[in-house]
Amino acid sequence: MIGTSAAFGLALSIERLRAGIRGTFLVNLALLVLVGLGLLTHWDGVGYAALLLWFVLVIVPANALRGAQTAIHRHQLDRAALCARIAGVLHPFDGQREQARMIASQACFDRGELAAAKGELYPLLKSNAWSECAKLELLRLDGRWPLIVQHAKAQLVGKRDLKLAPLYLRALGEVGDIDAMWIMYGQIPSLLGHQPIMRLQMASYSGQSELVELLLGRYFRQMPRNTAEVVRATTMLAEGHNEHAERILHTIARSQGEGSHLARQRLAQRVGRAKVEDLSAAAAAVLSNFIREVRSDATSLEGLGKSQRVWATPLLIAIMVLLFLIGVPGGTTDPENLVNLGALVVPSEFTHGGVVWRIVAAGFLHLGSTHLVMNCLGLWVLGRQLEQIWNGVTLLLVFLASSVTSFGFAAAFVHATMSEPRIFLGASSGVMGFVGALGTFLAVGYLRHRRQALGRRLLLVVAVVLAQLVFDYYTPIVSSMLHLTGLAVGAIVAIPLAWHTWRKLGRQRK
Repeated sequence: MIGTSAAFGLALSIERLRAGIRGTFLVNLALLVLVGLGLLTHWDGVGYAALLLWFVLVIVPANALRGAQTAIHRHQLDRAALCARIAGVLHPFDGQREQARMIASQACFDRGELAAAKGELYPLLKSNAWSECAKLELLRLDGRWPLIVQHAKAQLVGKRDLKLAPLYLRALGEVGDIDAMWIMYGQIPSLLGHQPIMRLQMASYSGQSELVELLLGRYFRQMPRNTAEVVRATTMLAEGHNEHAERILHTIARSQGEGSHLARQRLAQRVGRAKVEDLSAAAAAVLSNFIREVRSDATSLEGLGKSQRVWATPLLIAIMVLLFLIGVPGGTTDPENLVNLGALVVPSEFTHGGVVWRIVAAGFLHLGSTHLVMNCLGLWVLGRQLEQIWNGVTLLLVFLASSVTSFGFAAAFVHATMSEPRIFLGASSGVMGFVGALGTFLAVGYLRHRRQALGRRLLLVVAVVLAQLVFDYYTPIVSSMLHLTGLAVGAIVAIPLAWHTWRKLGRQRK
């Protein structure tokens, strides 16, 4: 399963490879080579070794980077720098450690600690790959935007260092060269240009208040209020509403609280009015496409997270862990103990006390700690997504429908004898129900809105299904029938839910 996941990871990282981000590609390639060598040498422990490396080199860094991104959206830059440092230790590719220093420098600057901000950058001057970036960041801290613009325009198209693109674009926005800003934006990879923080910056410097509010509402709901107000004030300045913007900035600057330094900085370095009506045809085309994409992406999966507490997913995991601990004294891999706890056995004559309760209970039991951990990981990753899209009660219904139907199907149609009985248990049918439900949700959204972001996520769901089928094929103890049944039930149950959700989002956009 790790090998199959690594193969799909290689395919999905090609776009990042084209953008100069090689770390993910290299890690997945190393995992694939490890699994291949392990199979060739008949090393029994290759699965466990690959799983450990996958967790350390892929899962932990990915979650750390996600935490850094979330912290940036909330403008918690100290926390973002810490997460970036953790990612840099486990994933020392693509300048992760240097990026952590850049974020820490920004955190110091936002607090008004100019000397400390520069101190974070000085070590980077010794790095061949980051010295240029550090020099330009030092110019930014001193507000010398025209020099950064001069440097940006001196670089040949296609030869620019992509990690400098956000700074170049910001410098062009600060000096009011909106035309050059949009032309350059059209030249950078979509992987970089579609980042929410980048989009917010572009919309603000262009005076697009509607887009700024949309982005703040979708991706930056937990940003400190004063920081968000500084962004709005910058947008107002770009729109030409100077008097209103200045009142907001002066109020924040006098507060001496969160965002006060940013407000003082904006008052000292005001942006001019963005005359988007005077853009060249090339720049206007990029801006028009940008506006269309941001509005359309309001209905993508990234914008669906609600500010609600996730409770059903942890509840499911807690029940499974509790039942696992109850079974520890009798042996978590002992068949007789698992049957006593509620595992489904076929034929039904092999057990006493009825079958119906086993059809429900079997979905919460696991054969050993590895089985439990893998299913809990799937529940945690997929369950939280679905619970944010819908709600906890709906999530429980999808899980129970998928799990109960799968075990009921096994009890009714699987052939076994008293001499060779079969035991069924595990949450994987419910997890596959989540996969099916998420696939249906994405498919309905893609059919309604034709968004590439939804299409890419749908392909990822298909990849997960294929990886599971490969795993089932090479693991005879696993029942692919239960997995496929759970997948189908989850997909079917989600059809009305997905249709209602996308229809509701469509009405909100109008």
